[in-house]
Amino acid sequence: MKKGTVKEKLWKILIFDILFIIMFLTVFFLIRKSLIVYIGYLQIIQQNLANIDSSNIQEASFLVQSLEKSANRAYLYTFILAPLLFFIMYVILEGFSWKLIKKRGKMYFIKFGLISVPSYVFLLLFLISGLKNYVYLAFTLIFGFFTFIFYINPKFEIIINAFKRIYLFLPLYIFYIILNVLFLVSGFLAYLSFFIGNYFTLVPFFIVVLLLYSSYKLFLVEKYG
Repeated sequence: MKKGTVKEKLWKILIFDILFIIMFLTVFFLIRKSLIVYIGYLQIIQQNLANIDSSNIQEASFLVQSLEKSANRAYLYTFILAPLLFFIMYVILEGFSWKLIKKRGKMYFIKFGLISVPSYVFLLLFLISGLKNYVYLAFTLIFGFFTFIFYINPKFEIIINAFKRIYLFLPLYIFYIILNVLFLVSGFLAYLSFFIGNYFTLVPFFIVVLLLYSSYKLFLVEKYG
């Protein structure tokens, strides 16, 4: 491949990766802010319930209903809306970044989303368990390997080839996981640095990780896709 084409693709991948981390963190903090408001509201209602006279059944009933509504909204934000929004953002923006490397069919995004579901679900379950259930972690990594291979090449033959050459693809997968974690953590720290200072250190670190992450995806598809 020509150097000009490689640079052009890399710039496009970088743009989508930057958009993903910006939108991911923006939505994360917006949802976090909403949850803090709901939790504060729940605490106020609980205090009012504790202080209310037992004979005032009508007011107590109203407060209980308000408590249930706020609790349901907090649950909706945490376990349904937030995971769904993060997944949609991931499929669209990261799907585009992988799709830019090599032209794929019209069904690519649907396939990209479907193949990403199992590992994403088990990752959510692992996080909900407080990072304690290692069975969920194991399934996340196992399904993640299939997902990783699909990202490189969405053909069944590549999966068979990956298992035949597990000695090659497993280290590639492990390095991809490390870069993914570094990408999210460094992006999170760089985002925070604009509010707490120290961005002269954290932002350059994120840029280096971003270049490695985007370049690695380009390398994987061009080399093994």
